[in-house]
Amino acid sequence: MPDPSAPRPGRVRVRWDRVAVLLTVLASGLIAGVAAIAGGGGTDAQPPVIDVTASPVAPDAETAWLAAEAAEIDTVRSVRDDLRQFPAAWPIVRGIYATRYSFYGSKWAELIDIVRTTEVNSIVIDVKDDSGLLNWQMLNVALAHDSGADAEGISADEARAKVRELREAGGYPIARVVCFKDSRVAELRPDLAIIDSRTGEPWRDRTGAAWLNPWNPETWEYLTELGREARRMGFLEVQWDYVRFPSDGELEYATYPFKPDEYEDPVDPEAIRRFLEYGRTELHEVGVRVSADVFAYITTVPQTDDQGIGQVYEVMAAELDYISPMTYPSHYSAGNYGQDNPQAAPYEIVWNAMREAQTRAMGLDVIVRPWIEDFAYRGPHDPSRVTAQMRGVYENGIEGWLLWNAGNEYSLPALEEYETARAEPCVPPTPTDEPTEPASSETAVDQGPTAPASDAEPSETSSG
Repeated sequence: MPDPSAPRPGRVRVRWDRVAVLLTVLASGLIAGVAAIAGGGGTDAQPPVIDVTASPVAPDAETAWLAAEAAEIDTVRSVRDDLRQFPAAWPIVRGIYATRYSFYGSKWAELIDIVRTTEVNSIVIDVKDDSGLLNWQMLNVALAHDSGADAEGISADEARAKVRELREAGGYPIARVVCFKDSRVAELRPDLAIIDSRTGEPWRDRTGAAWLNPWNPETWEYLTELGREARRMGFLEVQWDYVRFPSDGELEYATYPFKPDEYEDPVDPEAIRRFLEYGRTELHEVGVRVSADVFAYITTVPQTDDQGIGQVYEVMAAELDYISPMTYPSHYSAGNYGQDNPQAAPYEIVWNAMREAQTRAMGLDVIVRPWIEDFAYRGPHDPSRVTAQMRGVYENGIEGWLLWNAGNEYSLPALEEYETARAEPCVPPTPTDEPTEPASSETAVDQGPTAPASDAEPSETSSG
């Protein structure tokens, strides 16, 4: 367990080409060629790297398991053959979102078909949602099982088979893990929760949800263990969501045990940074890439302003492989980027937002891969709005994107048949060509998506 007051160590990067060689040897030639595949890539192909040459060690059970799992993946040649082996090198990642209901329901076949027939080559799957519920029964994670968070989930064997189905279809599986909003674990383990100073019980936001304490290293370990469990199911990336402090409720009564004394304000970006650093280091060791969703408006405010939730764009980006601003035009306020009706200006909103996101990520070893909207909110919606948002992404030198629709109904006419490179060179902003300043950082997009209570009644807001 890391010491929350310990100094930050240097960033470790995974050398995927060398890990691939190791796996090739362990699999007795069954996955030969992985190293060559891992060396490829384009705009979205900057996998994390860990130097395994300094002190070679005997392969442990986990490494052997990964090798065996990789050897079992179908290796029939196809346009996406590089995905059928581990580790996969990704020039482009374009994905859609799936609730846990879709994952183990009839909708799953429909989503797999989208992967087989369009440029979509990834699905972001709810592994842990914002109620704390888990997608499958996790006997390997004691806290998940003891809290009952996995009680409604399918079996681990079923989950593994579904992830395998996605990978065999040429899909890159991403595990969405909601971080600190978690009533299930907070109620079982109040020592891991944000505490209400009036009652000594877990503090709750305006919806009645309890939150885990971002300063507590044991909280980090629980979330990271969920990431390891996702890897055991075959996921190749973990995407953190709600990786922030709470933004609503009676915040004046929220107290944070484990906060180091040197931080006067309990809501500090350092807590988020330490969690991200810990999770990245631990998950890279088992061959998992790490990403996070962030409120899009944090790209519009100074680095000194964490908006009271602990999110600072550069601080978070430095600890991630991918960063995903939730760039939903319908969630912006009138006047943002000079638009009277942002919902009706999907291209202009996304173009400006991605320009800021790319500019502020310059010099950092991170890939910007935004969420864009595919739903009706505050106005009509059709596939042309999706195409317009994609154009705003590509014109800023970004190849990848993720489509959000809470009911998992996607605009197929907006999707190309194959994932071809379409991004244009990104032109750095000049003093005479700056994006329009948002009308107010307080009224800019800050509502994140919530998983639907059921697929029949989806919420169209985005993640937190």
